[in-house]
Amino acid sequence: MLGRALASSKPSVSRDGVAKVTTLQNPRKIETMPRIYRAMYHDQAKPVPGAKPNQLGARVPPASPTDVTQDAGGHVLPGSGMSVAPAWRKLPAFLIPERLKDKAPKARGDDRLRIWRHGEGAFVDGAINAQLTLSRTTSKHGEVEPAQRIPLGEYQAALAATRDDWEWDEA
Repeated sequence: MLGRALASSKPSVSRDGVAKVTTLQNPRKIETMPRIYRAMYHDQAKPVPGAKPNQLGARVPPASPTDVTQDAGGHVLPGSGMSVAPAWRKLPAFLIPERLKDKAPKARGDDRLRIWRHGEGAFVDGAINAQLTLSRTTSKHGEVEPAQRIPLGEYQAALAATRDDWEWDEA
């Protein structure tokens, strides 16, 4: 029942052997969301939601490459999702806006992009919200993926629903 507080703590190990602990006090409120960064276009001081590159969402067919794996019914499966990094300086140089060359000398990205931050916790596997989780793939890359098998439209809507939680952060 969503109205009832849930207190649980369950340790586990991610794909690359990193320990993770998810603690929930309320299924709708995650205590410490992982801090993640992503380069995205903006509109009205927030990331633009969508399925194109550098938007708040996952690239899907016919885009190439795609960000998600879907089953025959069009559901997105855990294990794939929207790419993020633990720090903006760890993003690929082609995603860091060229205007930031003074902070990242190899930056060569589109100056219309902004670097966005979400969450405050460590870059470890963990819940973003009730529908999304961070799965760390390397020390420099992670994916915001569905917590469970979910229809593509619901996955994209869950990503878009985080829009107001992203902060512009190029410090």
